[in-house]
Amino acid sequence: IQARLRQHLELCQDFASFVNNHEALELCFGPILNTCGFALNASSLNSMEDCNAQTKFLMDSINASGIAYLSHTVYQGRYIIRAVFGQTYLQPEHINKLQNAINLKLQAITRN
Repeated sequence: IQARLRQHLELCQDFASFVNNHEALELCFGPILNTCGFALNASSLNSMEDCNAQTKFLMDSINASGIAYLSHTVYQGRYIIRAVFGQTYLQPEHINKLQNAINLKLQAITRN
């Protein structure tokens, strides 16, 4: 159990690094244990309303794809996607698929 928990914490750290290094994303909180929150980078969009709408669209698109299931929260008017890494059989390739899906969806968002 300890090894699995350590792996989940490490995967969350890796995902947080991905978000931190992505110019279109912003890490809003975490990683806190196996959870982190992120959104589109507000400075690259016209308004907070636009940022919230695009962040929600990103989450809805990922969820509809079936690659992952993400939830959200709203904090001080900011729509934040929550990513939780704690499923029993979670592996690095699952995180890679999520990262690839985010990149693909962000390309579609920036084209519009």
